[in-house]
Amino acid sequence: DGGGLGGNHAIVRLDQSEIVTRAQNLVSEQYADAVVEGQFWSQTLFRQYRMPTSLMAFPAASFYGGLLRPESQNGVSSGNYLSCIDENAPTLLLRKTCLFEAIDTAGAGFEEETVARTSLTDGSRTSSLLVRDFSTLNREQADLTVRLVKELVEMWGLSPEDIGVITPYNAHASLLREILQADTVMQSVDVSTVDGFQGQEKLAIVFDSVRSNSDCEVGFLSDYRRINVALTRAKQKLVVIGDS
Repeated sequence: DGGGLGGNHAIVRLDQSEIVTRAQNLVSEQYADAVVEGQFWSQTLFRQYRMPTSLMAFPAASFYGGLLRPESQNGVSSGNYLSCIDENAPTLLLRKTCLFEAIDTAGAGFEEETVARTSLTDGSRTSSLLVRDFSTLNREQADLTVRLVKELVEMWGLSPEDIGVITPYNAHASLLREILQADTVMQSVDVSTVDGFQGQEKLAIVFDSVRSNSDCEVGFLSDYRRINVALTRAKQKLVVIGDS
């Protein structure tokens, strides 16, 4: 439809029921039993006050053994979705009645890059050292993420302060900030790594997963705790971008 990437590429969008079904099929019975028996922590969080049911379903099934419950509707009832200014716009990527959307970039040619970064360690003049580390970014995926952020502001009427962009890698976060800072309207969009966003929440979250490679390496994305944080920051809209 009108939400394609152009050319021969396309964006595949999964609806909430398909996402939840896939998640439930992946849940480990042993993990669920361990949560019930309290093997991982002494007091498991069973009720949350941030997300409506449709946003909570995937993390509840995947990380809490299906035990997590919302407090009422947490301010989002049926029909109380974000309002689109022009629902007939041909370039819309997001849907009005879908609070949780997954945008699959497989086949779009969005290849990741590994970049070296050099920084000065803290310390005295004699002990400070130049340290080189490596991080990952994905330029095409960053452009798509920025396009989605702009759509949330321009077509859905969100304030930039109500939007958070989360990504696993510092280099990619820096790239996203650089692009958004070039637009004066978008400068107040909060961009952070998963670890940096812990404990925060936003009306809308765009999670840019970065990784896309022929070896199917996922890096930080293999840590379920980071995924849990990334998927539980949104109050009304969560968009996940990645290569399946």
